[in-house]
Amino acid sequence: STTPSNLSIKLGENKWDTDTRRLMLMDSRDFNKLGLGLDDLIDAYIQTISAVTAIDDMAKELMKGGTFDKELFGSVNNDESLLA
Repeated sequence: STTPSNLSIKLGENKWDTDTRRLMLMDSRDFNKLGLGLDDLIDAYIQTISAVTAIDDMAKELMKGGTFDKELFGSVNNDESLLA
């Protein structure tokens, strides 16, 4: 079975194809127009990994013991509409 990606389109039950119209190709000329250097890309990568790790750690903490810890969630985000 194929794992869906950001280029995947669902054709039916467990059937996927690739929509290459959404694929963006960039050569070095296009990339240089963005004004990003290697340091910027490394920084963005580290920030992304840090954020994903923090989200994963928080999810584990919220589900400790196999049930959702509503009190802990409320202490982090005290939004009544989310706590209902």
